[in-house]
Amino acid sequence: MSIIDIVEGSSFLRPINYLRVRNDYSFKYNWLYPIILCAVLFSGVYLGVATHNPADLLSAINKYGSLLTVLFPFYFASLAATSSLGGVPALDKKFEMANEVTLKIKLADGEYETLDLCPRDFISLLFAYCTTVSLFLLVVSYTTSGLIAVVEKLPVCASWAAFIVLFFITFLLSQLLVTTLLGVYFLSDYMVRQRASSDSARSDEDQI
Repeated sequence: MSIIDIVEGSSFLRPINYLRVRNDYSFKYNWLYPIILCAVLFSGVYLGVATHNPADLLSAINKYGSLLTVLFPFYFASLAATSSLGGVPALDKKFEMANEVTLKIKLADGEYETLDLCPRDFISLLFAYCTTVSLFLLVVSYTTSGLIAVVEKLPVCASWAAFIVLFFITFLLSQLLVTTLLGVYFLSDYMVRQRASSDSARSDEDQI
């Protein structure tokens, strides 16, 4: 069973389809920039921990909780706004890029189809992914004590397990922050420029 079968097989997993969107910049924004940011954040968190035992390492996750309580409702609001946003026809047109922005999905009959996404589709997928990841991280931040108890009971390599868990959580947070900035760009500068482009085109038509 492939990853696409697993993701497409559950409605709860489909928000992570955002990571399967293919475009000219997907690798940089989904993986490269988040890894760089993760290295910076993780270094700061790791060096800021007094002792590197499992409890201290995982307790650092609590620091993310306050940020996530702010971001989670923002993602919900942005997702709702994107689906109902009007007045910008360019949001429903194809991207003006060298290569198309596409997503391969599984249809009800089991066949696969590659969709050409418009900006509205892309932004919806982006904020759906952010909402899902922020909810997961928020739950993790509130259950840190239980996570510490589980890791500490490991017979060997408890510190390494805590190190890996903290790194994974920090990467998800880094990916979330980079994706958030990308989403903010689309909801602000991108729409302003597209509206200006549309107004300019209408003005040229009127002059003709």
